[in-house]
Amino acid sequence: SGSISRVAVATRPASTKAWTSPAPPHFVSKAGQNAVGLVSAGNAKGDAIAVWRVGGTVKESHRQGISGPWSEPVSLRTTTQTIGSMSVALNDKRDAVVTWTEGTTIKATSRDGVSPFIAPVTVTTVATTRIEHVFAGIDVEGNSHVAWDQLQSGSKGTVMGVYLARRPALSTKWIRSSRTDLGFDTRITSLAVRGTGNALMGTQQRNGTSMKAVVVPYTMTDTAITPGAARQFGGPGFATSNPVVATNSKGDGVIGYLSTADQKTYEVRLSSYAIASDTWTSPRCRRCDRVSVNGLPDHSHAP
Repeated sequence: SGSISRVAVATRPASTKAWTSPAPPHFVSKAGQNAVGLVSAGNAKGDAIAVWRVGGTVKESHRQGISGPWSEPVSLRTTTQTIGSMSVALNDKRDAVVTWTEGTTIKATSRDGVSPFIAPVTVTTVATTRIEHVFAGIDVEGNSHVAWDQLQSGSKGTVMGVYLARRPALSTKWIRSSRTDLGFDTRITSLAVRGTGNALMGTQQRNGTSMKAVVVPYTMTDTAITPGAARQFGGPGFATSNPVVATNSKGDGVIGYLSTADQKTYEVRLSSYAIASDTWTSPRCRRCDRVSVNGLPDHSHAP
């Protein structure tokens, strides 16, 4: 009521494919606490986790199984710094990672299975610049991942670049990639790390008025993170945006993104990725399932 926002949850069991009634709502956060910045994650077992902030405190609650009760909210971190972007990821072993920004610092905490979350650690601190978006991921073996975009000056001026960091399971040390410079302002929009030792990062790249969806594959070991060849989607005259990526347990992937020729009508394009050959299929229109026209990876529908 008034300026107070609370975290409410609803459940849709696969057996009934029906959402629980939103009235009365089931609240997870405490009454009287203004909850903002909600992020959530789930797994194939029906486990779920929710993270939000109340002032300078990061709160967490979780549920085991589709019918399990939600845990009492706990505080993962209290700080005097401004908490910005947050993200959470959960795998089928109930391993989880939570990450957020505190000014120009990225913090992360993780848990193994149903163990409590460990004390937050610093993934990176950026001097005299800013971090806008942060995404968390956790793979099938419990390796934690954090991806972010970071304002940084370089040969092309002061632009946003992207980074990926990884904490091997049961380790306390984070390793990170060098800056992945795609040429112009680049912001991360999604991260997928389902396959062990690899990841796909979806990014939004802007050069003046030109806007393109770009995906970068990464390969990882316990000591290094190496970016592969970036793939840009969208033919001449088309703006592409908001790429969302996902992978399976082998590391094969899929991307969905928006495409427009007039900045008014947007259509969804889909393309799949084969990790064995490091290749993408020609994008298909989600609406009509057509592939490219005249060799271009986009097309317009006839009136």
